[in-house]
Amino acid sequence: MVVIKDNTESWVLARTGNFNPSEIVIENDENLRKWLTYIIGYGKDKFVQSDIEAICHTDPQVYFAASVLWQIVASWVNDLKEY
Repeated sequence: MVVIKDNTESWVLARTGNFNPSEIVIENDENLRKWLTYIIGYGKDKFVQSDIEAICHTDPQVYFAASVLWQIVASWVNDLKEY
């Protein structure tokens, strides 16, 4: 089981992958659901596709939010700089 304590751990998990993101126990923890969205949103290429699809079935809202993040990261908007 994966335990997330803060945003630094979420950042690392999103960039390293190599675990099943559906192992993160949600149990109605709204904060944890947001971090899970961040992890799979930024780390999509680091996870097995079937593990990502499992999240679609267990928590469609997290999957939807992550899919929106995938679109932003893949678009030109992700590279905008503030001047």
